Amino acid sequence: MFVGGPKRGGGAHNNYSLAWVEDLHAVRVRQQLHFIDYFPSLVARLEAPFRTTDFGTFGISLGGSAALTIALESDAVAAAINVDGANWGRLNSTSDSDLKKPSMILGFQGHNANSDRTWNNYRAWQTGWWRLFSVDGSLHPDWSDLGFWKTFGTTRTQGPIDGRRMVYISRTFIRALFDDILRHDDQPLLDSPSEDFTEVHWDEVHNGP
Repeated sequence: MFVGGPKRGGGAHNNYSLAWVEDLHAVRVRQQLHFIDYFPSLVARLEAPFRTTDFGTFGISLGGSAALTIALESDAVAAAINVDGANWGRLNSTSDSDLKKPSMILGFQGHNANSDRTWNNYRAWQTGWWRLFSVDGSLHPDWSDLGFWKTFGTTRTQGPIDGRRMVYISRTFIRALFDDILRHDDQPLLDSPSEDFTEVHWDEVHNGP
C-alpha cells in the first residue's frame, strides 16, 4: 500500500505552515485507515482472492511518515517503510509511538537519525525490529521517480548517483523488507552490509528484545 507525499522543509512545503502540513498528514493517514477498514468487505462482496490482513505500507516524503503512522494505528498492518520523509503527527509528538512491528527508513546521503530530529525521536521510542539505510550520492528527489527520469536529463537538483542504480537500490530494499515480513522469506541483506551495495550505509540495525 503506497502513500505519496512531499518532505518536511523542502519542495512543496515551502509555501505552507507547519500546521497545514500536519493537517495534510492527518488526512493521508485517515484516508488509508479508512481503506484498510473497508477493504475486507469489498473483497468479500467481490469474492476476490486478496488477503485482508498483514498489510505492508510504504510511502515517500510525507507519505513515508503516514505509512509508519498507519502501522502504528492499525493492527492490520504488519510492516511499514518510510522513504526519506521526516516524521509528523503522533509519530513525532509522543513517546507513545512504538510500532512494535518491523519498520524501515530509507534516506539520502547523510540523512539519518543523527541529522534528522524526527528520526532521532523515532530511534529513541522504538523497541522492535527496525532498520535505517542511507545511500551515498543521492538527494531526496532520487528516491522518487525523478531518479529514473534524470537518465533522460532534468533541471531538478539531484545527486550524482546513476538513476537506474538508484531505482534498483530502492526496489531491492523495499522488496526485501516485505518479502521478509509478509512472505516469511529470510533476507540477509537487511542485517549486514553487502558488497553488492557499497553505496548503502546500514545506519541503524535494531532487532528488538
